[in-house]
Amino acid sequence: MPRLLVFALFFALISCMSSEPVKVVKLNDKNTQNFEVVMLSDSDFNLKIRHLLSDKGVSVKKYTSVSEITTKSASHDVKFNQAAARYGIEVNVGNRLDYCVTSAGEKYKITVEVVDLQDNKTLFYVEQTGWTVRCGWHKGGLLEELVEKLVENLPQ
Repeated sequence: MPRLLVFALFFALISCMSSEPVKVVKLNDKNTQNFEVVMLSDSDFNLKIRHLLSDKGVSVKKYTSVSEITTKSASHDVKFNQAAARYGIEVNVGNRLDYCVTSAGEKYKITVEVVDLQDNKTLFYVEQTGWTVRCGWHKGGLLEELVEKLVENLPQ
């Protein structure tokens, strides 16, 4: 019985220690004075990310487009939606990796991409694995860490 308990504790300790550092990959350098973004994807974490970005001074538009543009020519008309901001943020949430038995925390791998909507190029992405809230001795704050790294790498 004591061997089983020691094995169970050892396994629990090893499985909880697999935390990866924040990964930031810059793909392109762009500079701008006014930084406004729109959310390009929908996830359960978008509202929290929007609030965290707003708290950091980033203007986050709720809708990707609010106006339609029509270009007329002799042969046909072309309609498209005008982007509400120059930059877009896409949030990709992976499958839940683990859940916490002592709190409501869940462990995810989340990637956030920043896209220049004018030329449709990804500027950079931030990737992080971690807990949404504190779980035992593991610190939470996955979304806070992601937004912090995202804001640090925004174009000037």
